[in-house]
Amino acid sequence: MSIANLFIRIFGKTFFEKVSTEEGISKRKTKQDTGSKEDVEIETAKNPATFQKSATRSEEMCLPEQMVLVKSWLQAKLDVIEINCRDEVSNQQIKMRSRLGPELVIFDIDFSSTVRITNDRLSVRSQGSFNTIKANVCIFGGKWMYE
Repeated sequence: MSIANLFIRIFGKTFFEKVSTEEGISKRKTKQDTGSKEDVEIETAKNPATFQKSATRSEEMCLPEQMVLVKSWLQAKLDVIEINCRDEVSNQQIKMRSRLGPELVIFDIDFSSTVRITNDRLSVRSQGSFNTIKANVCIFGGKWMYE
């Protein structure tokens, strides 16, 4: 099974058929006419840019040419993912830098006391005067307030 067929089975896409230029085809044919197939594969491994746009069909491409095309396709997809995620990562890093304490806050409340967590989960209310509550606290820089 060629890489092109495997790629089509896994990703459901083919880009091997779309890659064609007349200049690339003529360069490739002259290289194949002057050297053996092993020479072409070695040249492809050394200089992938020459063969990146040179194939018309996956059956005509040697293994290194197909690998170069797959690598360039995957790199393009990873670049798109990186660009889309860059803002989210920076926002997450900013939030984590201003955070003091653990990510998960746990209240240890005695159920016999009158301490209650409000519905919005942002504050704790006590009906009694001196109830005890223990918690690991997460504080955001500049946003913590205690009454």
